Amino acid sequence: MKSTIRKLALAGGLAGAFVGGSLLWTAIEQRPLRYTIDPIPLEGEVFHTGDHLGLPVDLEVADGNVLAIDRYGAKSLHVIDAARGSLVASVGSPGEGPSEFMAPTTITRDRSGRVWVLDMTTQRMTRIDLERLEETGAWADSSFQLHGALVTDLSWTSDRGLIAGGVFPEARFGLLDGSGTLTEQAGRFPAMEGDVPAVLRQQAFESRFAAHPHGRRFAVAARYAGRIDLVDDRGVSLGEVTAPLPFEPRFEVMRKGDFPVAAFPPSSTTGYIDVASTRDFVLGLFSGRTEADFPGRDNYASDIHVFDWTGALITVLRADRDLFAITVDEDRGRLLAIAHDPVPAILSFMLPALSGPAVVVAVDRVPRPSADE
Repeated sequence: MKSTIRKLALAGGLAGAFVGGSLLWTAIEQRPLRYTIDPIPLEGEVFHTGDHLGLPVDLEVADGNVLAIDRYGAKSLHVIDAARGSLVASVGSPGEGPSEFMAPTTITRDRSGRVWVLDMTTQRMTRIDLERLEETGAWADSSFQLHGALVTDLSWTSDRGLIAGGVFPEARFGLLDGSGTLTEQAGRFPAMEGDVPAVLRQQAFESRFAAHPHGRRFAVAARYAGRIDLVDDRGVSLGEVTAPLPFEPRFEVMRKGDFPVAAFPPSSTTGYIDVASTRDFVLGLFSGRTEADFPGRDNYASDIHVFDWTGALITVLRADRDLFAITVDEDRGRLLAIAHDPVPAILSFMLPALSGPAVVVAVDRVPRPSADE
């Protein structure tokens, strides 16, 4: 029996199709482009590397140290001296028990400066006590479970609660109290024409968070779109940045049992794979690649779009290699980044002086990397 395919033309750059009775959504794709200005080149130096690094996925600066969480290392958390780049300690074994991690995803600080690690698999937050680690070797101060929804990324708010992205039935964000309990769902999804279920919108706009130091503003960078939203600590929109390459997610719908899943084909473009912030700026690590054109490299990026907190685009930085995650060490005026090739490492880039919005647009295709790149 043949499947019936009926195409639908929807407004806003979306298209849908009924295939065998199931509605599939997609969006008009925009390919990676060049910019009307020359990006500012950043030349990196190896800040830290070693055999103890498996596959670091996120990093943070705290209390004179750089902390990196490691998804596939023998230890899940590496503490590195911020001045010398030397290893202070590697702690936390793989597992589900106390002081263990299955899938450490995000490292974040609360408004008091305390460091926490989110384990997305166990849905647990673990506090890292750097002072105790230095004095006694003990480090896992406390932990709590997240309740009420599946959380994929989060950040602490000014009232010591949390704003989170994940799977929420009614809204884009979840607001959690300091014990990890979902107290409210808030925030609208970006406009998508057509009756797209919330669960698919959440997957399509999977995002990373970066907080302003005072914790009342957040940059929410979409992984599968050329979009960074600015929101307050209640999830209310403050606008979006002026992205040089705005595009919407392109996805198809698969089903796992009764659960619809957004599937991103090789031709879909990856957007912002990470985001960092300072008091004055938001830095989005932008891929703009497709798996079809960059096999195995679409989840990496070398371009960093810099915005101020009003959303104005300031400039574009271009690192001399592919990066996976970024953070800013404001005290030393540098960008710290995770690279996985040729070996896992944490890199350091001195940041140029940044001031004033620039007129930057994308105008031409980015070429494929050459064989020797």
